[in-house]
Amino acid sequence: MSVIPPTMRAWTFDQAGTPENVLKFNSTKPTPSPPIGSNVLVRVSYVALSSACTDLMNNIPSMLRHSAIPELDFSGFIAQAGPKAPSELSPGTAVFGTIPVLSAVLFGAGALAEYVVVPAGNVIIKPKTVRLSEAAGLTSLAHTAILMVERAKITAGDRVLVHGGGGDIGAMALQIAKGAGAEVMVTCSESKINMVLQLGAEKVCLASRSCLYINLANGITQLQAIDYRANHPLAKFLSKHYGQQQFDVILDTVGSQDLYEHSPAYLNLSGVYVNVGHIGVSTVLTVWRWLKNSVYPRLLGGVPRKFIQFSAIPTKERGEKIATLAAENGIDILVDSTFKLEDALLVS
Repeated sequence: MSVIPPTMRAWTFDQAGTPENVLKFNSTKPTPSPPIGSNVLVRVSYVALSSACTDLMNNIPSMLRHSAIPELDFSGFIAQAGPKAPSELSPGTAVFGTIPVLSAVLFGAGALAEYVVVPAGNVIIKPKTVRLSEAAGLTSLAHTAILMVERAKITAGDRVLVHGGGGDIGAMALQIAKGAGAEVMVTCSESKINMVLQLGAEKVCLASRSCLYINLANGITQLQAIDYRANHPLAKFLSKHYGQQQFDVILDTVGSQDLYEHSPAYLNLSGVYVNVGHIGVSTVLTVWRWLKNSVYPRLLGGVPRKFIQFSAIPTKERGEKIATLAAENGIDILVDSTFKLEDALLVS
């Protein structure tokens, strides 16, 4: 059994704000106490940096912050296991997992450190075919993507639009929807075209020039090119080009109120709009629009399309499903860059 040092390196913050303004590197942060019950102590190898955690840092009141550690998703090795932890989570086992949100919010017990303590139910044994760097990005993002597809009840033959298909959740969602047999179109930036086509998108709508491409056996063929600036906003573009062949499902990972409000022009009457992005410049506005979109009756001016929004809480069962998908090459995990712990702020 390896010796657990009394202190560890970690990034911490004491007040709300952006990472570059509030994060500090602490080389003598006390290492978590040995795990009790069914908890496990994990020696962290990789942490997935996410915009969701940046939002938490910006919005959580400073009164709840004292030497708090950011980020949720990680991969690494079991260093110690509590007396009631499952036997398969023995020291040295490679795992991936996530910090419980309440622990992160109330106690500042995040993942951007050398060691973390989490409940056994929050870690999954890493598939042998998945690298540790890839596994770090499997938890919250993949949970959210799987839930989007499940809530939308996507089946073979459905026409699906993934708004923000070049982002972390969007890249997962398009693969899972494609795996369910759907025809998938995505919106993304020009720099992400090759990536999303590689992941299985049928067509790509560029956020910059609004070009449509299709991935054919002999390569990528441009179908049409439209000046996006002359056809802004995106809702107008979709109305024009998908008014006759409407989508069955829209998976919005960005959070566009405009896209939802105009969706009757390109989303089937029985279609579903699933959103996991912020649909407002503030949390209050996002919650208000969430309620309005979900319950406001169409007779009083509500949008006549079903709206679903949720916050995904990772579960053991879904985590194991993610591990199986990754092991069977059902999803590709794309790692953009890796940094040393002390250089994490360079990513912000």
